[in-house]
Amino acid sequence: MSYDTDYLFKIVVIGDSGVGKSCLISQYVTGTFHSTYISTIGVDFFIKEKMFNDKRIKLQIWDTAGQERFRTITYSYYRNADGIMLVYDVTNAETITNIDYWLGEINKYVSTDTPIILVANKIDLVKNIVTSTIQGQQLATKYNLSFFELSALNSDAIDRAMSSLTTKMINRKVSQVIVVDDKDRVRVSNNTNSFGLLQSKKCCRT
Repeated sequence: MSYDTDYLFKIVVIGDSGVGKSCLISQYVTGTFHSTYISTIGVDFFIKEKMFNDKRIKLQIWDTAGQERFRTITYSYYRNADGIMLVYDVTNAETITNIDYWLGEINKYVSTDTPIILVANKIDLVKNIVTSTIQGQQLATKYNLSFFELSALNSDAIDRAMSSLTTKMINRKVSQVIVVDDKDRVRVSNNTNSFGLLQSKKCCRT
């Protein structure tokens, strides 16, 4: 983490090929939308720095390939993820069906308390929509995820989704307490209530 950054987070964007992951990231990071995009090969990497609730945040955003032949490459990038954006395409029913698959893969490599948001992309293509809001909401409820419907054309909608994910990552980070006991053993507690109780034993927030 650089000296002028309060938090550095790794976000992994996951979903089938063609759901618009690269377009979403491009809009969020650069404020530009590309109507055509070459499929990601392996993994692309982006940096976004911003002020968020008076904190200096640096986001490392990993854009993963959804094609079957690249999945063994991208699995390694799940590790150490602080947050995950899981994306499907409202104009392609197969991509929402495959969310179960992606969540199964994610759960193999990330901590169970890693924040995940579910994003339904391409809602601007009204005439081509084949999945409903209710389907997305039900899927999000099933897995206890925050749910967002948006279009890569709309930067405000993407900002709201990313702000939600950032808030969850910060809350998770500050709830982790590193404790050094009297025998110099180190452990991490996810119980924020323990911070005040253990303060006398040399502890600090990560």
